[in-house]
Amino acid sequence: SQANVAGGAMAALDQPTSRLSRSGNMSAEDCYKALDEEDKVLRQGLTKQSNLATASALVGSCPDMCPEKERYRRQYQRILSIFEMTADGSGEADHSRCVKEYSRSSADKEEEFPHEVRPASTLLMTMKYLCLHVMDAGDGRWADWYDFLWNRMRAIRKDITVQHLSSPGAVELVERCTRFHVFTAHYLCELDMM
Repeated sequence: SQANVAGGAMAALDQPTSRLSRSGNMSAEDCYKALDEEDKVLRQGLTKQSNLATASALVGSCPDMCPEKERYRRQYQRILSIFEMTADGSGEADHSRCVKEYSRSSADKEEEFPHEVRPASTLLMTMKYLCLHVMDAGDGRWADWYDFLWNRMRAIRKDITVQHLSSPGAVELVERCTRFHVFTAHYLCELDMM
């Protein structure tokens, strides 16, 4: 049933994974910098695939709705959405509510690591979280609500594209994104978003 699936998805969200062995009380900035250094070391050992005929598609391995490094970066840069903060108003990230933000691909950006890309199962879990817990939370904040959902669904579609996913689950995710856009185009078309 849908309740069991949602319960399972939320149980998985309660404890986001961590690549850090947090000793003491590290700040979000310190956590981000430690993870960034770890990624720099990993990147040095990689060779870039240059032959498209033999290149393989990236296979994501991020088990969380948002990669750990991004959660800490956005907390320390204070660019979290209101839908990702703790309820106490401190401005801290609620790591179980953070969802990967869309970022445009460009020539000056490094290729994403597998631990930064969500596999199909995590994308489905993320979409279920958005549908069950964020879509009902827009009252009075329609511009923030729409921007958040639009951005996070675009990030889902990007992860699908980067991995060349074409499974029934990927099609279901794109269908849900489409339904969201049709719904909001109809119901929010006359709303003053400013």
